Amino acid sequence: MGISLCATDVDLVRDAVAKVEAARETPRVLSQIAYGAASLCRTPLAAITMLTGGGDQLSLLDVFGTGGRIVEGALPVQSSLNGAVVMSGRSFHSPDVWLDSRPITRAIARRNKTRSVLIVPLAARGQVDGTLAVARRRPGSFSARDQALLETFASIACLAIENAHLREQLARDGGFARDFRPVPDPLPLRSGRPVADGFRLTPREQEIMDLLMADRTCQEVASALHLSIHTVRHHIERLKRRWGQSTLHGLVSLLGRRRSPGAEVP
Repeated sequence: MGISLCATDVDLVRDAVAKVEAARETPRVLSQIAYGAASLCRTPLAAITMLTGGGDQLSLLDVFGTGGRIVEGALPVQSSLNGAVVMSGRSFHSPDVWLDSRPITRAIARRNKTRSVLIVPLAARGQVDGTLAVARRRPGSFSARDQALLETFASIACLAIENAHLREQLARDGGFARDFRPVPDPLPLRSGRPVADGFRLTPREQEIMDLLMADRTCQEVASALHLSIHTVRHHIERLKRRWGQSTLHGLVSLLGRRRSPGAEVP
């Protein structure tokens, strides 16, 4: 961030986060995050995107203030501003995206009638999973304070989304994971311990881990599953973060022990 937040700004973020945490269910959490972003930066528009599928697209999860005028349901990671933020892990600001040199960027901005934009990464524990963006329908610069506010809010909002997802999963499973600890006080930020997810794997994660446990390299996994190496590494990093592992070897070993008959993994 370019500047440090003053006490008043910290209180603004705390208030916005408190409303997000009070929402609890994922749809309401997302809606409150979009509203909070727009309020903090005093903009009429805000949007949340998250990586989906194989990690090659960003899905538009929630918008604020558009009146249904956002037409993109998904954005390509490789050729969109939001995708550039995900891949770089750095915020992006443009006073007028209608003047951007990239045709696809100008086209998306014109279709949605947005001019000035500020996009920040949604990153929990160092892994970028999506973006939080605010925009205006007229040209103009966002201040360093706007960026600091949005980056701070986004870093906490990403944890709130994870907590909401976990609450819903635990409700479906009929119980609470012993390692689940909601974030009690989001400022100052703390890394904390990863939230447990019951060691459940999506079908794609299962395919990747099966091949890794068979001593395949990341490149071999990518070739076998017809994925990019970036996508495979993204899945691996998310699993490492989810289960508190710092290395691929630790991740594979942990899953191997978990699968062993009678094994207990803390």
